[in-house]
Amino acid sequence: MEGTMNNLRENTSISIQEPLGPEKSVVILDTRSFSRRPRMETADGSLNPVPHKSEVNAPVEDSRERRRSGQMMLPGVGFGDSPSITNRRFTFDQFVVGPCNRFAYEAAWAVANDKRNAYNPLYFYGGSGLGKSHLAGAIGNHIYGIEPATQILCTTAEEFFNEMVSAIRKKEMWGFKEKYRRRCDVFLIDGVHFFSGKEKTQTELSHTLDHLYNFGKQVILTGTVPPNELSHMTDGLKSRLACGLVVDLHPPDLETRKRILLHKAKVDNVELPDNVLEFLSFQTCGNVRRLEGLLVNLIAKSSLLSRPICLELAQEVAGSFQIVANQKVTIDLVQRLVARQYHQEVEQLISRSRRKSVCHPRQMAMYLCRKFTEESLDTIGRAFRRDHASVIHAIGVIERQIRERAGVRRELEFLVRKLGRQ
Repeated sequence: MEGTMNNLRENTSISIQEPLGPEKSVVILDTRSFSRRPRMETADGSLNPVPHKSEVNAPVEDSRERRRSGQMMLPGVGFGDSPSITNRRFTFDQFVVGPCNRFAYEAAWAVANDKRNAYNPLYFYGGSGLGKSHLAGAIGNHIYGIEPATQILCTTAEEFFNEMVSAIRKKEMWGFKEKYRRRCDVFLIDGVHFFSGKEKTQTELSHTLDHLYNFGKQVILTGTVPPNELSHMTDGLKSRLACGLVVDLHPPDLETRKRILLHKAKVDNVELPDNVLEFLSFQTCGNVRRLEGLLVNLIAKSSLLSRPICLELAQEVAGSFQIVANQKVTIDLVQRLVARQYHQEVEQLISRSRRKSVCHPRQMAMYLCRKFTEESLDTIGRAFRRDHASVIHAIGVIERQIRERAGVRRELEFLVRKLGRQ
């Protein structure tokens, strides 16, 4: 019996072709030599060669090992790593609820718990810095926390597009479809407005959403505008995005801004005097990210200069922010300013060089772009010929240096003042 099985293993190949649209799965058992490649019958009756495992980006063995360990399946970065949008900070506990976002919060909480598939797909939209990515990430983190075996696939629209282009070039679309249609129970995709004008990608996403929906998989998406206002988007994709629950997030009102500041201060173990809280809450209205950045700079200045947090100090910090808030700051403006101040060319700043004399100005520029423009991480990354992960790393480096090095803090304050004079 053992000899027979060995002979069967040596002379038999099994190929599996997943359905692409309406075709049915085909399993081919070929007992001929491996030198004769098995063929797959397509919908029109023709026979096409089935690609060898080495030609398809479908790590079946690795997938089985990961499923046994209960790790999340994530795109692009391998299994078990932290997903791009499911930041560990993105939890329901860390989300401050107010009239501007209560409905979005309740919808996210319901999907993360007992209303899975009741609101499918779930689409969040709103301006930059209002909490869309936070709520989508909170759903993923919550589901994974209570159901570790759930396969959660998290990506951004840009990552999905880049991966699809790479799969087409390498003739590995079979593996791409296998990953996004067969290997997830919950699919989160951030920033679908990025697909504007990319018709082939929109078509592929539409087929993917159809497949996931038909098999009862939960889909969560985010964008800047409601589905019907997405520009250069096919009607088919718009209708799919709008067929579930569509929820908008509004800029926080005054009381919500105060609660956000108090929550952030509590996390950082800092006490905010009432007059400082009142002052800060009036400094920015439409962007939670900028509001938090204002508080971070206040805490940093207080710590580094050994000065108590008071209204005078808050006014000093807000002065720099107000200069920037009163004018339109663009990525191009930041790049030109930083390059000039560090005696470099913009082309050198966005090059692949890893020299410290280039890396530090580049990281400073990325930090400024994130703090003082409305652009996404993906957009900033593209402007520097990098991905959003590089931008996140740069921001983390500068924030750490601001806390630890007075020289870097002075550099930042100087650049912020310069931005206000452009």
